[in-house]
Amino acid sequence: MMLKKIGLPILASLLLQSSQGQEILKVEGLNKNGAPVSTSKPALRVSYIRNNDSCFEKLTYNNNRKGRCRSLESFNDTNFQVRHGVFVSYTDQGWVNELGFYTTGMRSGIWYRRIGVFYYAVEKYVEGNATVLDSVYINPTSKSQSFTKEKIVDATYHGGNQAFNAYLKTKIRESAFFKNDESFSALTAFFVHHTGAIMAAIVWQSNNFEIDFFVRKILMNMPAWTPAKDALTGLHRSVLYFQRISLYTE
Repeated sequence: MMLKKIGLPILASLLLQSSQGQEILKVEGLNKNGAPVSTSKPALRVSYIRNNDSCFEKLTYNNNRKGRCRSLESFNDTNFQVRHGVFVSYTDQGWVNELGFYTTGMRSGIWYRRIGVFYYAVEKYVEGNATVLDSVYINPTSKSQSFTKEKIVDATYHGGNQAFNAYLKTKIRESAFFKNDESFSALTAFFVHHTGAIMAAIVWQSNNFEIDFFVRKILMNMPAWTPAKDALTGLHRSVLYFQRISLYTE
């Protein structure tokens, strides 16, 4: 049997999707124009999910060989009508194209919109209206970013990086990927709120539904972190924390 190595870890499969309070309610096929179809090979596959924090998600994926994510939408109702929570759209190559949050059907707060390789326009939404603030370089190889000019003391997992890696390693060893000797690598991101809570977890570059779903599940079920803070004022800050998670064999 080949030796397995864990490099900032993770992921599993459909076998684990109903555990940890995440349940797939239904899956439907759509054509390329977004209309429901009953064919065996629809252009898009849409999964409707109930999460353990009582929110709901709609995940739309290409139903082809690459099968990358098209959009992640959050809702606060069982009918999936009122967007509430994180929203992410992706480019054809699977990179985050737009990222932000909805509050009861309206865009709110800071949104990031891709305008170049790793460059994003920053917009602030108030009652659905946008004000352009700036543009930022988002480097997904950096561990955490606050997108402010203040010097930030990073958010930390309780017990430090060693404990964080141990958590990821434990989860990946429980996965079907590890058990089936499969390899993968995923670039993920998650918000550490100024309270330390994990607000939302996303994949920064989509691979496919099985990988993306399990990566996000592991991140969303993490315990609270010690929040980031402004080095000068000591005030806690929300940050977007990036993590490369991979399992490979040699």
